Amino acid sequence: MISSVIAKFDCDERTRQQAIRQIAAQPALEVGELIDERNLPCTIETSSCEETEQITRWMLALDGVAIVDVVFVHFEKDDRESDVPSLRNRRNVPNPGSDTDSLTTR
Repeated sequence: MISSVIAKFDCDERTRQQAIRQIAAQPALEVGELIDERNLPCTIETSSCEETEQITRWMLALDGVAIVDVVFVHFEKDDRESDVPSLRNRRNVPNPGSDTDSLTTR
């Protein structure tokens, strides 16, 4: 599973740099270039939705990080079927684009 997030900082330079070092040290994260001294794009590569959520929550808990925006998530077929309860248990979902009220199972 690959996700892209932007960590947004609301702190002084020293605190921001410390948070960036901690983020960069996380093996599942690839860190981009800081934008406008406030926004840090990152890519998260994990084997499950739960692991991605743990890393995102960990980032949010760092001093200086005000918010972590998730901007992209790529699910592998196996990830969708096994890790996401809302997708695993879907039944009778309306068919998007259909001009009738028919229901389909996905």
